[in-house]
Amino acid sequence: MRRLMFIVGATLVALSLLIPSAQAARKLRVVATIPDLTSLVEAVGGDLVEVDALTRGTQNFHEAEVRPSMMLKLRRADALVENGADLDAWADMAVLGANNANIARGAAGRIEISRGIPLLEVPSVRVDRSMGDVHPLGNPHFSLDPGLAPIITQNIVDGLARISADDRPAFERNPGVSRTARP
Repeated sequence: MRRLMFIVGATLVALSLLIPSAQAARKLRVVATIPDLTSLVEAVGGDLVEVDALTRGTQNFHEAEVRPSMMLKLRRADALVENGADLDAWADMAVLGANNANIARGAAGRIEISRGIPLLEVPSVRVDRSMGDVHPLGNPHFSLDPGLAPIITQNIVDGLARISADDRPAFERNPGVSRTARP
């Protein structure tokens, strides 16, 4: 009898090691278009997210080359965090190739951090990318302004909460989230 109990106990312990924990199973798979956003999502999402970037810090984010590896990352993603304001317009092509409805433009998993940001240097005349490194919608490098961090992090909290509403309190508690209300 003692031997049977030992076998049953050992089997249960072995099975518990093989089965992923509930916490690991519920991690959101998030992809960010640029490395800066990866860090912000990790700060907001904490242990609830697994984050990967589509680009490296040494790349020109305006003109990243869409690669099959990007599409593969996006195919498996629960959310895509993008800068917006045309900084990462190339992401639309990668999302199209990924064929993931969860992160299509307008879907709950598409998180644009430029929402609510007053863009500077908005051109008063018609400009487009054929004119070189211009910003037709205004300067998309707003994330370099630490004063805009509360809006940016709140956009990330709101986006993650759209796809995992039960985790909103955890997202709001994480140290990367400001307690300042949105303007």
